[in-house]
Amino acid sequence: MVHRCAILTFAVVVAALSVLPASRAETKMETKTVIAGDTNVALACVGGTQWILGGEPITGEDSASGLVINKAQGSYNLVITKVTFDQAGSYMCMNDVPDAAPLQITNLQVIEPLRSGVENCLVSPTTVIENGTAQLRCTLNYRGGKGPGLRWVYVVNPKAATGFEELNNTQRNNASRSSKIHSAVVTSDLKRVTGDMNGKAYQCRLSDNKYESARNCEVKLAVLFPPRNVVVTVSATKGVVKASVAVSANPAPDSFQWQLRQSNESVNAYKNVTTTAKPEHVFGQLQGLRYYVRCVVTNRINGAPHTAMSAEALYDSQSPQHLAANAAADLSSPVRAVVLFFFYSCVSCSFLFC
Repeated sequence: MVHRCAILTFAVVVAALSVLPASRAETKMETKTVIAGDTNVALACVGGTQWILGGEPITGEDSASGLVINKAQGSYNLVITKVTFDQAGSYMCMNDVPDAAPLQITNLQVIEPLRSGVENCLVSPTTVIENGTAQLRCTLNYRGGKGPGLRWVYVVNPKAATGFEELNNTQRNNASRSSKIHSAVVTSDLKRVTGDMNGKAYQCRLSDNKYESARNCEVKLAVLFPPRNVVVTVSATKGVVKASVAVSANPAPDSFQWQLRQSNESVNAYKNVTTTAKPEHVFGQLQGLRYYVRCVVTNRINGAPHTAMSAEALYDSQSPQHLAANAAADLSSPVRAVVLFFFYSCVSCSFLFC
């Protein structure tokens, strides 16, 4: 009895298998992201005989449509000559087997390229005062798929492949009800902005680094901060004393108040010499051997003045560097050149007559 049941079961299985198609290929699924404007993007398919998009067959014979079928070397590839948003969607590659599943389904997502100087990358406010907060915002339009991943990074070294630091990012995708084109938005908040961040570059990048043609969009932070790191340098040529000042500030200082005191006077004895709009001043010839110079620097942030004072800089007319500078200046004068010429000429003549 058991033997008869086994034979009957085997017969049923054979009968069931006989009604199945002789061959049914497994469908290959692929999600592909391309950049609007890219050229000659190929969707691969082997063994296919028909491409379908939105239920409509693609003939591939009209190059004006931007869709061309390439049948070279046994393949049946679909080539998109120039990508547009309208070409996003699910592409199915079919064969001639009746009722067969697609050989290949490619879900094509089209995104716009990231570009600096447009609405892709923004910083708000455009200028931030030190210790304030700024927000970086990046927007990227796309069609098809779930939307690209985006991220903000701080560019530490633009010449190095790993020369950046990733920021804390918040992303959301906005689906449009009136259009098939949606937008992905990523933001990053910069809190307690410092003056050292002025001019620093921040980039919005696609999370997947393989989309090189999408590039990156970049913004530079503009931070307003008062003067700091004020350093005065004093030099002298033939007794004429000149001072210059280096300072970090944004905006640039518009007032430089120069002060002077003799070395034997107290710090409280500084006298205001002059105020200039440039970071340098010529004091002329000073009556004395040693002087201290300092500078009070002022810039204005939203109309309010901000000042910083430099450390003292010593002018010593008898210091080696000042004596060397004066000697070099004397040697460069025409009179000195003539004297030296006759001196060396006499020396040469003395050797000839020896």
